[in-house]
Amino acid sequence: IMECWSSENNNQSVSESQSPENLKQLEIGEILRRCRHELAFQSYEQFNNDADQQKASFMSGESYNPSLDYPAFAQSNYLSIEVQNLSLAANQVAEIELDEFKKNILNNTIQYRLAEIGFVQTLAKIDQLIKTGQSEVIADLAERARDLNEQLYGRPQPELVDAILNQIWNKINAKNLSDGAQTIYDELKNGFYLGERFVMGLPASENPQARLPEFDDDPSLAWAGEYILNQNADLEALVRELWGQKVDEFGDDYVATPLEIKEFFEDALRLRDPEGISGVKVIFDADAEALSWNSAELAVVVGGKRSPIKNAEEMFTKVLHEFGVHGQRAINGFKTDLPILGSGLFTDTPRADYLTFEEGLATMLEASVKNEKTNWTPANMGLYLNVALAEAGHDFREVYELSWRYRVLFGLKDGQELNAELVDKQKDLAYKAAVRVFRGTPTDLASTNPEIRPLTYNKDLAYLNGRVDVMNYFRQVWQDGDATKLDELFIAKFDPTIPEQADIVRQFTK
Repeated sequence: IMECWSSENNNQSVSESQSPENLKQLEIGEILRRCRHELAFQSYEQFNNDADQQKASFMSGESYNPSLDYPAFAQSNYLSIEVQNLSLAANQVAEIELDEFKKNILNNTIQYRLAEIGFVQTLAKIDQLIKTGQSEVIADLAERARDLNEQLYGRPQPELVDAILNQIWNKINAKNLSDGAQTIYDELKNGFYLGERFVMGLPASENPQARLPEFDDDPSLAWAGEYILNQNADLEALVRELWGQKVDEFGDDYVATPLEIKEFFEDALRLRDPEGISGVKVIFDADAEALSWNSAELAVVVGGKRSPIKNAEEMFTKVLHEFGVHGQRAINGFKTDLPILGSGLFTDTPRADYLTFEEGLATMLEASVKNEKTNWTPANMGLYLNVALAEAGHDFREVYELSWRYRVLFGLKDGQELNAELVDKQKDLAYKAAVRVFRGTPTDLASTNPEIRPLTYNKDLAYLNGRVDVMNYFRQVWQDGDATKLDELFIAKFDPTIPEQADIVRQFTK
């Protein structure tokens, strides 16, 4: 990964291997704590943009593609302090860690974060050049960004893309369509014009037999889910008791506001950590929209702008997702002799990250709590397919146009007539999904540099990849009949399907 990142950004890294402090007095844990924010770097946090403000002009056709503005990109010496801190940590680890195996593990994780920051800096440079009228010089930078993106977050796997296309077309082809829906179907299958520009239709799968894994008739998901839920029965009982108290006080229509969500998480934390020795916190961020785990702060962050939670079951799934999975893996990882297992393990392997599996695990446990079927829908397939379509050359507008059409048809009932409300809802979802995979990149690249294939942000591939990996892992563990392997999933932030990561965790958690 670092080979693609090196040239420009290395000028910002520290050149001296020695810290001003006496290295002999430092410990690895202290070095890592000093750069914990950088080790928990999240690239998506740099891509806040004005997509909502540009939506109306895009939807009306006034603009062909949005030209998103990224306020973070305008900062002077953008992310240079983060680069310096991580580079210093890498140099200090090299100086004081005598165990070559351990040193290599630590270095791989640090270098991954450096490369991730380098990727974001490259996108910021492209954005700056385009907006200052210098788009003709971005070709090399675009290829650097593409290489880093694929090395950091991967590419769509052809067999999964085929399986997604089969899922979509099989679902649509099984329906009796109204005349209005048939028109959309013909466009989706055969292509359509946008002004004078012809857009190829959604392709058929090259492998008609490819299928996404289904667990509806497979006992392994239910078995794994039941086992893990039993391990968290205390959390579920607490949430349901507290919810009942709220209903008694406020009535059957009670919903939990963000501040009340914070209360539920604080009560769950007190249950698991009554003496407060873990260092975990619950933070309220009035300006945030999400409910998320922040490894740098070792905290669950409750966004003040998120929607209310409507029932006890939904509340428990969120507690299990953020605290039971993300938080518990962090707490246990920090207790080991290799504290990097608390912030997240990255290895020099074809897929380097721990997070793909972790997100899949949290998502599948939510499905287990709700006793949901493992239905594949545009909600959990769409981002993956968006990246694949862009990789095939479709720009933001084309991805959006194809997406809203298959989303409309996918959700229709037999013979259902189209209406404006139904179509507008799917167009809204298609726009948001397109923004997700193009965020950080020049979304109007087709206008400024039509010869350059569209750039994407591939991190969202992790959700479908992780879901598939966890489903297959559960099946294997069930076949082996070894429930202890489910307990091991929570001892650190790692991916047990990557042999090198599983071996590292075994060595440092004995």
